[in-house]
Amino acid sequence: MDIASIIGFIGGLGLIIGAMMLGGSLDQFVDTTSIVIVIGGTTMAVLFRVTLGQFIGSFKTALIAFLYKSVDPL
Repeated sequence: MDIASIIGFIGGLGLIIGAMMLGGSLDQFVDTTSIVIVIGGTTMAVLFRVTLGQFIGSFKTALIAFLYKSVDPL
């Protein structure tokens, strides 16, 4: 597993949440309807463009990216 990926992911989320908390309550920034529209719309746009097999395979590729263990060349 690449530690930089984890640090970047958690650090990015932390910065976003921290910035939202500095501006007030997190409730001000979360709108369920908007989340459904963005995630659902993005998913449907991707499904419109690629085959179902490619879409499902993308999750496998994402898992490989986060769970890959690098081999020490020595």
